[in-house]
Formats: sequence, C-alpha cells, structure tokens
Amino acid sequence: MQQAPPTTVVILGLSATGLALARALGPAHCKGIGIDADRWQPAHWTRHLAHPRHLAARALDLSLANDLVALAATQPGPCVVLAASDPACNFLADHRAVLSPSLALSEAYVSARVQPLLDKSAFARACAVAGLDTPQTVDVHGPGDVVAFGNQVGWPILLKPRASFAWRQRLGGAKLVAVAGPGQVAAALGRFSNDFSAIVAQAEVPGRESDLLVAAVVCGERDGVVHDVLTARKLRQWPVGYGSASAVRIDRLPDVEAAARATVQALGLRGLHGLEWKRDARSGALRLLEVNPRACLWLDVARLAGAVPVAIHLADLTGQALPLAPAALAGTLWRYGLRDTVALVAASARSVTGLRALASELTGSRAAGDAVFEWADPAPLLAAVLHGIRSPGQRGTGEPAP
Repeated sequence: MQQAPPTTVVILGLSATGLALARALGPAHCKGIGIDADRWQPAHWTRHLAHPRHLAARALDLSLANDLVALAATQPGPCVVLAASDPACNFLADHRAVLSPSLALSEAYVSARVQPLLDKSAFARACAVAGLDTPQTVDVHGPGDVVAFGNQVGWPILLKPRASFAWRQRLGGAKLVAVAGPGQVAAALGRFSNDFSAIVAQAEVPGRESDLLVAAVVCGERDGVVHDVLTARKLRQWPVGYGSASAVRIDRLPDVEAAARATVQALGLRGLHGLEWKRDARSGALRLLEVNPRACLWLDVARLAGAVPVAIHLADLTGQALPLAPAALAGTLWRYGLRDTVALVAASARSVTGLRALASELTGSRAAGDAVFEWADPAPLLAAVLHGIRSPGQRGTGEPAP
C-alpha cells in the first residue's frame, strides 16, 4: 500500500509553547515549519522545525497569509497551521477567508470563538451566559470602581489586562497586578497607564499555587466530541503567584476532567484548548480562570507522559483516522528550568519548603522533562537564555511585543 504523504505543520509563534508543539510532531509523523518575527525565540533554534528563509522571521500580516497559501500549494500532503500565541490566534481568525481554502485551520480560529476567550471581559460574560463558575469579574471605568469592587468582594483583588499578551512585558512577565487594599489602587492602575478600558477587576480565589489545575482538551472539529482530555497540576509559577507555569505534574483529576468536558460543551468549542481552574480553598469548588484556544506552555508534559493530544488534533484536522488516546503517565513532571529555578529561590528565601518541594518532585516523579532543554536538542536552551536577557517578560508572539 502506498504511504500517504506527510502532513506539513506550520507553527506560528516560537516561544517554549511553539517548541512544545514542534516536539509533538515526531509522534504525529508530521514535518514542521516555524515562523516568528523574533529570531531569538527558543523554537527558532530547534532541530524539530525547518525555517525557510522567506518565512522564518515574518510579522503576522496579510502578506504572510498569502505566502502561506503559496506554501500549501507546494506541499505533497495536507498543510496545517497551528497557533502557539494569542496574536497568532487572532491572525488566523482575521485572515481565515484567505487561508482556509488552501490550509487546514482549526475551527478554534474563528473570530466568534477566539474573541470571547482572549478578552477577559468578554470571557466573563460568555461564562456567565453558559452557567460556568468563574471568579466575579467587572469592567473598570475609574479608581472608584476598583475601590467599590474590593470593598464588595473583599481584598485583595486582582487587576487583569483584558488582552494579557499585550501587557505581559510591561508587567514583567506577570499576568496581573494584585491589589491588597484601597491604598494600593492608584499605584496598581498606574502600571496600566490608567488605561481603564484595557483592564478588568476580579475577585481573588484563595488557595496555593498547587491548587491551580489545568487540562488539555481535544474536541472534534466537526461535531465537538471530546477525543482526549489530559489533566495536570501546577506546582509553581514565575513570577510567583500570578505568572506562567514553571513546574507542572500529571495528576489524574476526575473532577477536573469532568469540568473540562462540561466547559468545552457549554462554550461550543472545537479543536485543541488549554483550560485552567483554581480550587477554592474555602469550598473546594473549581473556579474557571481561563480557556486558551491553542496549546499552552506546559503542553510538552503530555509527550513526556506518553499522551498524544497534538497527534489526535492533527489527524482530526486532516480527516485521517484518529490514533488511540493512551492514558498519560501519572506523576510525570515538566519544568521550565530557567524560570523554575528562580521561583524555587524565591520560595526558599522565605522558607526551606521550596528546596524540599523540588527534592520531593524529582524523587517522586516517574519521568521529567524541561520546557527548552533536551540533550538531543540543546540549542533552544541557549536561545531562551539570550532571549531572557534581551527581552525579560516577553513571550513568542509571531510579532514584536508592544
């Protein structure tokens, strides 16, 4: 029997998230092409991707869309485009009419689905309509609104940018600004240049970082049927408390899996998504924090644990038979070592629990891997170090950060 030509996968955004997707292409038997305007992103340096000179360092614009259509015409098999950043999701949604006749695009990249997930205000409204349990969230029109909200729900409260990727670098890598009381409101708003239209205020969900629970979900492109769910627990973040994952462990969490299935059904989602909850320390309830219409930073833990969500997603996108969805190996540990080391130092500066936690994780985990380092593919680590020096807090977006 003649073997079908391989699928070509174009990854937009070459941060550690893009690298996670690139590493998943081997088990999926696909070849990959990487694109990001920032050549110092780690996945620009990986052996898992090709970087054609005319495509590798491109901005996300109509010219790139036209060149992707031209690329698809030269490939012997299907050509898929995957987003590894929020701006890439917006790009694919904005240029869907140009791209979709020639390339396989997930139904996740449709404006009506993307915008409610990437805008914190719209997300809160969509979840309220769907009956999903999220922290109370309000739009902000001035300092008085923030003080009144804090007095209503109790301090501390969180100020979050509606579009987090647009502010990540300005906030030093953090996703939000915590406000302990009325006296801190003016300074907190100043970090957002007093642009009230850009932020929301949200009630804090009490609990530890290890109460942050995540899931990767693959939904059928045509019918929304859930093909695979992988659950995990965040152990640490950087910046501490309100940053991105720096250590994640595969845990079997039946209530999180059930919540993931209910959430994607309630929101009518399609494709590959990353979801996050926090278990409320007061009640034990799962409070939905975010849904990403793409792979998340920590997705590489799936490959390390023997799961294949990306392969399942790609097969569904291209109309091929879906591979079996093996159970992920519980206890598998993923770390973003460059960030997690700093997070551990920060924790250990307050107590010895940080070092004890690391020792426990390394001895108790069944397998471990790093976000940017592999012995067989060491160059992304160097790129990540240099990128961190050049642009602290910036993530791969496919276009320059603001």
